[in-house]
Amino acid sequence: MFTREEIERQVAEDYEEVVGKVVLARFVECGHPEAGNVTVICEPPAVVRVEAYHDGSDSPLVRRWMDWDNCDPVYNISLLEAHPAITESGAVPLWIYGTSRWLSGGMAPGSFTMADEALQELYCDADPVEWPDTMVRSEAPLPSAPI
Repeated sequence: MFTREEIERQVAEDYEEVVGKVVLARFVECGHPEAGNVTVICEPPAVVRVEAYHDGSDSPLVRRWMDWDNCDPVYNISLLEAHPAITESGAVPLWIYGTSRWLSGGMAPGSFTMADEALQELYCDADPVEWPDTMVRSEAPLPSAPI
């Protein structure tokens, strides 16, 4: 059993381990101009960078409680290499889920892995893939609001 404070400390540590890093994401949450939120399955995984929140690990999207027991963080991302599944979807990649944790002690890892050192170096200064202006990031659908 954990307290909410302990869970929030764990999800903050999880975020700090990946922020600014290149990860390989199997499931990418996207905003679609007509369908709203869509999950795009990327096989092979998409190459993305986890982008920093203005308020860092204190962001309500890192400490995102879905109910009293379940903390389900999301991380903003930038796509670093075009991926056919995302391109074909017509959606804009926006975020991935971090490791979910709950008060009873359970957890579900995020659906991404840290890229190896060679990919970290290759993409450290890479510009993100540009998207048409059909949907501005600030107008894209967001995950459920935190409690």
